[in-house]
Amino acid sequence: MILHSFNDNGTDAARPQGNLIFDDSGNLYGATSDGGAYSFGTVFELAPTGGGGWTEATLYSFNDNGIDGWARFAGLIFDASGNLYGTTWKAAHMVRVRCSS
Repeated sequence: MILHSFNDNGTDAARPQGNLIFDDSGNLYGATSDGGAYSFGTVFELAPTGGGGWTEATLYSFNDNGIDGWARFAGLIFDASGNLYGTTWKAAHMVRVRCSS
């Protein structure tokens, strides 16, 4: 079963990298090395919908702006507060994305 097809259309992500992780609500989280608003990768959430479907939300789009890292390369982890952490390949940053879930 395909949960989501990434299409790199200027808003969607492309080239998923690393592991996927679930939160306590059954949402899946992951990262991509390309795509998103700036074409430098994303952190995304896939939420289950009724009837077996999934809805994608981009939580963060990486930007090669001198501050942001980009090109997500490995998986993500949660901390006890529900923040997501991961690393980037380009600009070698550790990043945190706050989740509202």
